[in-house]
Amino acid sequence: MAVFLAGSFPSRASERPEGRGGDFSFRRYEISVGGGVYPGRAAFGYNTYSGYLFYPVGIGNIYEASRYYEKERTSGSWTAAFTFNFTKVMALGASLSYEGGWSGLYRRSDGTKVTGCADNYISPMLTLRVSWLNRPLVRMYSSVGGGVAVNLTREATLEEGRRLPVESDVTFSFQVTPIGISVGRKLFGFAEAGIGHQYVGGFFGIGYRFN
Repeated sequence: MAVFLAGSFPSRASERPEGRGGDFSFRRYEISVGGGVYPGRAAFGYNTYSGYLFYPVGIGNIYEASRYYEKERTSGSWTAAFTFNFTKVMALGASLSYEGGWSGLYRRSDGTKVTGCADNYISPMLTLRVSWLNRPLVRMYSSVGGGVAVNLTREATLEEGRRLPVESDVTFSFQVTPIGISVGRKLFGFAEAGIGHQYVGGFFGIGYRFN
């Protein structure tokens, strides 16, 4: 604790220009891009097909449901963000994320695709970030964010040759990041660990700081 507190206050020796191993260099703005290891919407599940997968309890219905299986694909989750640093501790960020998901229902007997669904999630979000370690090259922080997700979805019943029109809905989105770390001065790389609709598990990217 003593070492941590001693490092939290600048000394005369540490007040040197940036680029010579000096103290923390405060910059007002940041832009960044990154991707999640496990996309958040995929983690929580895309649309399922209740008309095929779920039937009233009964031996015949259990057999009918067992005739099908479901597969999902995802584009991954990608986020672009702009952050305004009020101080070296507090910052507010605005981000825009995209995740695409495709799920299909298949017959076990011959692998024929019976029906499918395509989801496209566009998620704007505001994030409050608190930096609790600031060093010349390394910074550590925690953050929490909230926003909405606009989902554009289309379903198709292939057996009947029907393609339903695109539908849209708006749902709540959140992201909690207990720990994140960035390495670099102006140009930096970062890694985060958290849970939410942007990602579950890890998130990695690059960014740039400027005044």
